[in-house]
Amino acid sequence: MKQALFKPFSMSKWFVVGFTAFLSGMLGGGSFNFPGGSNRTAEKKNVYFPDIEQIPKNILEWIHGHPAFFILILFAIVVVIVILLVLTWLYSRGAFMFLDNVAGNRAQVAAPWRQYKMQGNSLFLWHIGYGLICLLLAVPYLAFAFIIFRGAMHGGGAGKHLAPLIIFIAVTLLLALIAIYISLCTSNFVAPLMYKYNLKAMEAWKLFLPLLTNHFWSFIFYGFFLLLLGIGTLAALLIAGCLTCCILFLLMMIPYIGSVALLPITYTYRAFSLEFLAQFGPEYSVFPLPEPPIMEHPVPDPVDPTILDESETG
Repeated sequence: MKQALFKPFSMSKWFVVGFTAFLSGMLGGGSFNFPGGSNRTAEKKNVYFPDIEQIPKNILEWIHGHPAFFILILFAIVVVIVILLVLTWLYSRGAFMFLDNVAGNRAQVAAPWRQYKMQGNSLFLWHIGYGLICLLLAVPYLAFAFIIFRGAMHGGGAGKHLAPLIIFIAVTLLLALIAIYISLCTSNFVAPLMYKYNLKAMEAWKLFLPLLTNHFWSFIFYGFFLLLLGIGTLAALLIAGCLTCCILFLLMMIPYIGSVALLPITYTYRAFSLEFLAQFGPEYSVFPLPEPPIMEHPVPDPVDPTILDESETG
């Protein structure tokens, strides 16, 4: 990262590479707001678990009573889906643009956009398919959890309510970690293999799975290390934001400018995953091979000893 961004320092390179980092990080940013509870609702009515069974009936009644609002909601949902698809496509194409700039120490936009079109589109389709699979698996899982909770609630007893809740939270966290880890492996390791060997997403996964199986715990600890590194990075950003009188926070809120300001961090994360993958052999390295050193004084060709013998006898 220091060699690429600071030796020498080039503002134009920062803005070009920062743009590709902005595209590759489109779906990774954002914040999640968790609204707090309202005491007024608790004062008006105590909501019991059996009331949830009336939700489908209440929804249908509301649709019949407010058809215009229902159509407006459907239109908003379609718009949101279209926006998410466009962002996912840009993210998939930008991932290879940023990867190419990091692997080759370049600052290009148009060339990698055209060159890795097939890989970017394949990664886009993989994300769509993976998201649909997760959604299809989540629906029966939540329905099963609903049935378990309903039975526990009707059974009575605080202990019977707490046990299924703990199991549900533990299983949900485990499934979420698995889903996140699959996405992590895709972006950090599968995408570089797609980039190196000109493969589609599923072809690269087939190439990566034996490596993951043979070095399973190394990749597991890699995930935990990234988690700890992310916590440290977040703490450092909070301190830096306070020391700059929140100027850094304001820059981070501006989409493209924030990517340029945080380029050393995103560049380091991208390069670290490539270096981690390269340690398993040259067939997994996406970095260009080093050029052989140029010798100032070329070594003369060795003399054939038979020629010397003939010259001496002559």
